[in-house]
Amino acid sequence: GCVRGKESPTELQETSSTENLCLSLVCFVVLFQQQYGGVSWPVFQVYMAACGGSAPCLLILVLFVLNVGSAAFCHWWLSFWINQGSGNSTVTVGNSTAMSISMKDNPKMQQYAAIYASSMGVMLIFKLIRGIAFVKGTLRASSKLHDQLFHKILRCPMKFFDTTPTGRILNRFSKDMDEVDTRLPFQAEMFIQNVILVFFCLGVISCVFPWFLVAVGPLVLVFAALHSVSKVFIRELKRLDNMTMSPFMSHITSSIQGLTTLIHTHKPRACRYQFLLDQNQAPFYLFSCAMRWLAVRLDIISVSLISMTALMMVLMHGQIPPAYAGLAISYAVQLTGLFQFTVRLASETEARFTSVERIHHYIQVLGAASTLTLNIGRAPPPDWPQQGELVFRDLEMRYQENLPLVLNRISCSIRPKEKIGIIGRTGSGKSSLGVVLFRLVERAGGSILIDGIDISDIGLADLRSKLSIIPQDPVLFSGTLPQKLESEVVENGENFSVGERQLLCVARALLRQCKVLILDEATAAMDAETDALIQETIRSSFQDCTTLTIAHRLHTVLSSDRIMVAEFDEPARLLANENSRLCSMLAAAESKVSVRG
Repeated sequence: GCVRGKESPTELQETSSTENLCLSLVCFVVLFQQQYGGVSWPVFQVYMAACGGSAPCLLILVLFVLNVGSAAFCHWWLSFWINQGSGNSTVTVGNSTAMSISMKDNPKMQQYAAIYASSMGVMLIFKLIRGIAFVKGTLRASSKLHDQLFHKILRCPMKFFDTTPTGRILNRFSKDMDEVDTRLPFQAEMFIQNVILVFFCLGVISCVFPWFLVAVGPLVLVFAALHSVSKVFIRELKRLDNMTMSPFMSHITSSIQGLTTLIHTHKPRACRYQFLLDQNQAPFYLFSCAMRWLAVRLDIISVSLISMTALMMVLMHGQIPPAYAGLAISYAVQLTGLFQFTVRLASETEARFTSVERIHHYIQVLGAASTLTLNIGRAPPPDWPQQGELVFRDLEMRYQENLPLVLNRISCSIRPKEKIGIIGRTGSGKSSLGVVLFRLVERAGGSILIDGIDISDIGLADLRSKLSIIPQDPVLFSGTLPQKLESEVVENGENFSVGERQLLCVARALLRQCKVLILDEATAAMDAETDALIQETIRSSFQDCTTLTIAHRLHTVLSSDRIMVAEFDEPARLLANENSRLCSMLAAAESKVSVRG
């Protein structure tokens, strides 16, 4: 229940424990319903291909190596310079000579300084070039993945949007794309640089202090074992975090759409919101805890590595130059931090790649399901249709494969410029004629011909550009109308009433001058006087247009040339037959009016 009375602390604690247990069970169930396992190599290949291919990725990797290598050379050269000291130079003090112990007395000081300064300059140049190349590559990758996903979404059939929650689509373009845009490049950059830096550190320390490998060998195995364990639950928690975001966003979207209703109701919707929020935040919190769990254990191993290295240097005092010993211990300290940070980055980077995996999966699924071929098909003549003749031959249509037929073998012929009224009860398939005519849903059988051309043989762009419709619930996109054509249109045209939006659709149809016009209860939101005016406008301005009128008022279609109900004939003939459907519907409507009067 969302509204509780007074409860004792014990009851509250039991309730909280029960809710936590339920939440944990929900997370457990969702976890085993999702895709699991490591991120496959094809996902990384997809990201590399989006970056530009193998060559640009290899170039970026070489720039990383050159950048880290130049920095390692700077450090080694500084140690070498310090180890040379004064270069065995002598100085004269009074009448005596002595060995110099100052680096500034080294005869090659200018040469050492020039090489060190040059190496620093080269390092900065490589770092700049590497940064530019990496940013360009990752930006290109995220842009290409976004464009591919957006392209597939726009070309999906209507049944995809009817069966897919809005929040799931928004989650791909918000959270997942945000991961690919911002967090993944940052993680990947640090991971690549740290991996290369680890190898350079191992190489430098092994050259100046080979006994270091005795200490680092076993600890590397411990690092690898810890990483193999930790990456599993870190990756799966990240997947779960991404998955639980979709129902949360779907709930927010539906709540915003029904906000005016929710304002006048009580709290059940808020309880649902709290549950979904908790369900989403639980894996996010556990993901953060898992990263801290890993960091603590890696720090323990790092401290052990530093201690073992320092102990061996103390025991081997005098066997290596002090400058190289200082270089080794500094790299050992740096390497211990790098080890634990690189292991964490490896787990987190793979977790971030789950967003690329989800986007790529969506692209593949939508690519297989997409049937919206805008420009694929035989191009009709430029002046098609000239007459506006419509022929339906055994037309069948269903909204999904597993549903029954909505239109069952419809056959009729509509002459050019003819005005057809379509009436029937709710669910009889009136609007479905317009749906299949615009190919929002592809026919299951039969054919539709406009001026002798099957509409299934031409591209959707060519077909829909030649048809006009005035829908029952029109949607206006943001654009420019109280200031005439400069008036602002807000999102979905919410600053206009439904009737005003229908009038705008009528104006649009007048300007387009199409040969085929569909009015899907176009005057449903208008009063009788405006309805009569619109009908007169349609009769006068669309007299050269084939018009299909789906009406909610019987009197609206009585002036049509023919009426389609269960029968299809002229209104006078249908009214003359007392057994016709139209005659019985009109008699029922008149009896209702008389009872109200």
